[in-house]
Amino acid sequence: MIRSLPLKDLNIIEKEGSVIVDPDKIVLAESSNPQTNNSAFLDLSISAEEGDEDMLIKFRFVNKGDGDQLGVWINDEMAAVITGSSAGNESRFTNFGFGGNSTQLVTFALHAYGEVNSKVEINNITIASISPELFSELKKAYEDFKDSKPLKDFKIEKNPTNEPLKIVNVTKPSALTPH
Repeated sequence: MIRSLPLKDLNIIEKEGSVIVDPDKIVLAESSNPQTNNSAFLDLSISAEEGDEDMLIKFRFVNKGDGDQLGVWINDEMAAVITGSSAGNESRFTNFGFGGNSTQLVTFALHAYGEVNSKVEINNITIASISPELFSELKKAYEDFKDSKPLKDFKIEKNPTNEPLKIVNVTKPSALTPH
């Protein structure tokens, strides 16, 4: 399941440096600001729902700069760092782990290096998740077997007709079944 987050509805906690949040894009730009070392930061509060797995962002370095980097943190843990020189000028996607069932603190930062010349746009934020039904199946299977069967023994397969992922068979080994 995919859910796109409308940029105009984001819950902004704090902005530092040159940050613009429009209905169709977020713009982080270097600026001559000694308090932020010319960098730009945006802190957002994003609600995670049960089954959320990944966050995908579509971004583009409008000006690549001279070693400048787009950084993404989730709950103060680094999720991604992309340099302008490696990203090029075309729109790109990147994804990273995102999950839980509470509000997540998401930070986007443009880290300035060298001259004040970099700008990055984020045009889309999307959350990918496992369907609630599959998540419930996986959770139940895990709970049923977590104390008696190593998690590595679970076999989860995608069926050949490319239907959504589902548990096709979970059995308890006979050696672990009480006699």
